Amino acid sequence: MLRNRPTSPLPSYAIRRRIAPIAALLCCAVSSAGAATQTAKLTSGPTVGVQFHCTWSQYSDSTRRAVIAKMAAAGINSARVDIAWESLQPRRGRLSPWHVSLADRCVNLARARGMSVLGTLYGTPAWANRGRGGTTPPTRSRDFARFARWAASHFRGRVGAWEIWNEPDYKVFFNGSTRRYVKLLRAAYPAIKAGDPSALVVTGGVVHNDDHWLAGAYRAGIRGSFDVFATHPYQGV
Repeated sequence: MLRNRPTSPLPSYAIRRRIAPIAALLCCAVSSAGAATQTAKLTSGPTVGVQFHCTWSQYSDSTRRAVIAKMAAAGINSARVDIAWESLQPRRGRLSPWHVSLADRCVNLARARGMSVLGTLYGTPAWANRGRGGTTPPTRSRDFARFARWAASHFRGRVGAWEIWNEPDYKVFFNGSTRRYVKLLRAAYPAIKAGDPSALVVTGGVVHNDDHWLAGAYRAGIRGSFDVFATHPYQGV
């Protein structure tokens, strides 16, 4: 049975709600000095995005449309959508037309409401890691890179940014070392740029602003392999 989502033993986990505020693309790079001088020039509100697990199996097309409509009514202008590798490419070299069509519908629904889309690539198919589960990284990073290039090319002009995995510092979602994640990201970055040169590459959002993990990632060579660093600054444990 193909999975459309990562599994989690924490059902109350806030980010797993149907529509949950996210911090992926938390680009708080405005300096306090710059903010003071530019406040008067702002003519619109901030970009607000939410996670919508549109590709998950509990939704029907009618409920997907209803959720997107509610997001638009709430002023949401960016959607984070799951694009699961294990679902879209369950066999080596073969895509699942049904799952590709579903991902297309989700992306198109968001864009039709004027939302930008952040796609999250995650979930290793069994053929790519000898059946060790979707959270275990692939044996060969180039297999993931090929899929990432296909995704960037297929959604070119529709998905503006690609987040590589979810919470790579948390074993529930990435059952591998920091070095293995960096290797995966370094393989995905040029592949995505080849598929869509204008797309941004985003690191998987780390839990609780994990600066210890980030330091290890830089030691492992993460520099130069992403455009945006994502973080999930949860308020509790």
